[in-house]
Amino acid sequence: MARPASRLLFAIWLCFVLRLIFYAAVYPIWEGLDEWGHMAYVDHLRQTGSPPVREAPVSGEISASLRLGPIPHHLPVYLGGGTSRKEYWNLPESERSQREGAYKQLRVNDPPQPGLRADNYQAQHPPVAYYLLYWLDVVSGLQTLPERLYMFRLVLVVIASLCLPLLWMLARRVFANPDLALPACLMLAVIPNFAIYVARVGNDPLAIVLLALCLVVIAGSVPFRHGIANAALAGALAGLTAITKAYGILLMPVYALAAVAAGSLSSGWLRQLRHIAVASTAFFAVAGWWFLDNIRTTGALSGERLDADATAIPLAQRLPNLLLIDWWEIWMYGTSSYYWIGGWSFLLLPDWLYWIFRIVSIVVVVGLLRAALRMFRARSMLSPLTLPAFWAVPLPLVALFIVSIVYQGWQIFSAHGQSTAIGWYLCSATNAVIVVMVAGLGYAFGPRHATRIATSMVLVFAVLDLFTVNLVSLPYYAGITPLPRGHFPVMQLSQWPAGGFGEMAQRLSINHPEWLSPGVLLALWVLYLLATLTVVTLACWYIHSAKRQTQPSSR
Repeated sequence: MARPASRLLFAIWLCFVLRLIFYAAVYPIWEGLDEWGHMAYVDHLRQTGSPPVREAPVSGEISASLRLGPIPHHLPVYLGGGTSRKEYWNLPESERSQREGAYKQLRVNDPPQPGLRADNYQAQHPPVAYYLLYWLDVVSGLQTLPERLYMFRLVLVVIASLCLPLLWMLARRVFANPDLALPACLMLAVIPNFAIYVARVGNDPLAIVLLALCLVVIAGSVPFRHGIANAALAGALAGLTAITKAYGILLMPVYALAAVAAGSLSSGWLRQLRHIAVASTAFFAVAGWWFLDNIRTTGALSGERLDADATAIPLAQRLPNLLLIDWWEIWMYGTSSYYWIGGWSFLLLPDWLYWIFRIVSIVVVVGLLRAALRMFRARSMLSPLTLPAFWAVPLPLVALFIVSIVYQGWQIFSAHGQSTAIGWYLCSATNAVIVVMVAGLGYAFGPRHATRIATSMVLVFAVLDLFTVNLVSLPYYAGITPLPRGHFPVMQLSQWPAGGFGEMAQRLSINHPEWLSPGVLLALWVLYLLATLTVVTLACWYIHSAKRQTQPSSR
């Protein structure tokens, strides 16, 4: 049985990789969330050999690229210059060709471009992922901006694809029914916002994998009978995650909670306290220097610019804001931007589509509360659907991420007076979110139907992905559909270009390296469609198999 399962897992992973490569290859430069800021960090390392300081100017090649190429509609106002996508596609073809030629000649040592308000705001981040990209940059020997950027993207999405086997391992550690691992992996393979989140230059793809690996280690340790070595490993991995992206610090309270839960089950409190002390020591040895420096220089634990600005405001002035914030708007935009947001152009779907997923989230929460109440009455963490590790590891991590996003919303309101929440940060805990979703749906509809319900969500996410990629994102990036009010540009049949798929691919390939030609993009598009349909086929087959297994025998 193990060999067919491993083959099936490999097939799903291969489809996942093909889909991520397509996203990384076809999305325009600077459509990745904060991508130009992350690339500026790498450029600074290549130019100086050291991390940038806060508010240092970006490199000449990046500032020139912001002037030459099409950029998201909000950036020209923010930067004080540049050409939006709508303006770019209205330029004469001769000027566009001239700009594209200049774009392909951009080098990291180009002189600075005056007049743009573009600073290195990603200097606030810890350095591990950027040093990895810097070494990759040096070894590759690539010179032009498009070559380097798309090479980074392709490497990063392959790294991010490791989340899928790690999800398989996590699911088999937290579910009483190991068959639930497969629908969880199928779901990850087609979630569009995860692909958008990792198909860009940045530190999140590596941090997500490290966080997913640490979750597997912690969940595998419950009930903490494997000695001090596991505690040290968990602490060190959490520390490495934290100096890749600051949210890795959330793994430490998760570890402590898991150890406390294990102590309550086994009454081995002294042993669990030793494990917490060892894990905390390992974490501090790896990442303590980073957080101590943040507190010293910014007054904020994360070092993030917004957090530092808000923390500088006295707490007595910030506390009343908790009553002034529009929490409904926080929830609405937070959930919308988590389930789907079309890159740095902030494309959004009609609100009724988001309500489908909000209702699913509400059902998940109701299912979890229902199960928790039953276990509280029974005074047991055992259930027919989940193991104790579920309640001690992925569920608390998701809760902490949500609390962190809410906290950031409070800080945004305190610093800028806006009621908003950046929901896509929850994508960093996608593996934990997926197992929580599967468990919540299973508890809501009954463990007997958990497999079919979870696999049905695969079909929902696949439809969302196919719709948004083919009818929203790509036509907009190709300049075929304008950006209407509401940021929802759905392509109409009358807007289909006269040159068909060839013209579409030609438009999408602007400012790409030569090895990502229109023909290559078309081939990747076909592979993306085949991979997505393969995942859908596997999901349908699995739903049918689960239905047959739950039907009563005729005998």
